[in-house]
Amino acid sequence: LVNTPYNNRRRQVEDALSIIKERTKSNKHFTDITESDIALLNDNPLLQKRITHIYTEIKRVEEAKQSILNNNFHTLGQILNASHQSLSQDYEVSCSELDFVCKVLEENDQVLGCRMMGGGFGGSVIALVQMAFDNQEIKKKYASQFGLELDIIPVVASDGVAVM
Repeated sequence: LVNTPYNNRRRQVEDALSIIKERTKSNKHFTDITESDIALLNDNPLLQKRITHIYTEIKRVEEAKQSILNNNFHTLGQILNASHQSLSQDYEVSCSELDFVCKVLEENDQVLGCRMMGGGFGGSVIALVQMAFDNQEIKKKYASQFGLELDIIPVVASDGVAVM
């Protein structure tokens, strides 16, 4: 990703953090910044948007962890939706196809939430859906909108890796 716009995003958030450190005379890390720190970037709306994504995404990860531990999958879905919105609007690494898929999925009662995943500027969407989810509607709408077939790969969550 060295010569890609994604790497530019990484550089922009590092620049934003450097400015915050300079203006607050501190040695803050991404996990230390506050909304007040972000407000210090009012003179640079682009960097402010980029660092806002990082700030809110760090908060969403902790909220997602708690939602999973509490088996609160409706809240987890809302967190996924907010994450996609931020990736699309603040970090600007989504694309029209992924935004379309997320919008259509968010309108479906069997979808709890979704977000893009991968390196950005295309790729995949991960969706938290109810077992009865019928993917035919999204496939038809995607084909109608883009003239392409949407590949869907169903997965089931597991406990992950364990020592045997």
